[in-house]
Amino acid sequence: MRPLLVQDYKLMEQKPGTAAAYGVFTLTHDLSHWTQASLFSGSGKQTECLALFSTPSAERAPIGLDVKFFTDEGRWDITGSNVPVQFSRDPSRTPPVIAKDFWPLSPESLHYITLLFSDRGAPANYRHMHGYPRQTFTLTSSENNRTWAKFRFHSMQPATSAVHESTAAWRLSVQVMTEAEAGQLEFSPFDPTKIWPRSRFPPHEAGIMELNPIPAEAGPEAFDPANIVPGIGYPPENLLHPPAPGGDDYAQPGNLFRLMNTSEREHLTANLVATMRGLPEHILLQQIAHFFLCDPAYGKLIAGGLGLSLDQALAPVNFNLN
Repeated sequence: MRPLLVQDYKLMEQKPGTAAAYGVFTLTHDLSHWTQASLFSGSGKQTECLALFSTPSAERAPIGLDVKFFTDEGRWDITGSNVPVQFSRDPSRTPPVIAKDFWPLSPESLHYITLLFSDRGAPANYRHMHGYPRQTFTLTSSENNRTWAKFRFHSMQPATSAVHESTAAWRLSVQVMTEAEAGQLEFSPFDPTKIWPRSRFPPHEAGIMELNPIPAEAGPEAFDPANIVPGIGYPPENLLHPPAPGGDDYAQPGNLFRLMNTSEREHLTANLVATMRGLPEHILLQQIAHFFLCDPAYGKLIAGGLGLSLDQALAPVNFNLN
């Protein structure tokens, strides 16, 4: 693969729109103890791939990242975006506009909107974007041992905007969970509105995806999550239904908020306030109560930005949300 030139990067930096690029995935850490999939067996093995970046027309919406691996056992397609969670537990639902009352009535969406409206939800360009496949996968070893897995692409580009003559690279890592560990979780490991905490399920590097962003002929219809290879599959359907919602709907967005520094909290608050301003007051008060349950400071900042009383938002009619 030839080094990238300055003009090549224009494709990776265009927004909005789509950009496709061919590349190579190089395995750096053998994963054959977890999966019999050939692309993860034998450090140094290379597999050709195709990545598609797509930006919706909406100002605040996830940026898609779909990757197709051309393995020697067939094609493996994974689809995802720059946001690691979904807005709903129901995969058939499409994100509604915030002007409707969906958000206040669906606390499961809190993690999604906290990520989407934070600095993490607006990467500078495709090259500096992380990618999170939507699916939870089943890994099966040659000994027929089964584990659950989540993959993630982490941008390896430097934070600087300087362009170097090198390939654009992403580190592919996998979080692995045993069936025994899944049974001890306080939430369903298959709940798409939740992340697997890195402190408990640290990402294990699998390899490096290097892209050569010369325009490629590819569209969304070219990627099909049904394309899988031996050793990689999906959990049984009867395991994919998350339990009834509970307090954990507030725990993870609250943890995320507490990780943010002052500047990041200000950006998040300003983005949400600008989007919420002008909605009916009863919807605003209900939503502020949700933010308060994530973290009191979160609710206080949103209420202050909207010029509303936190005490009014915490009145029983609004605060009794469960």
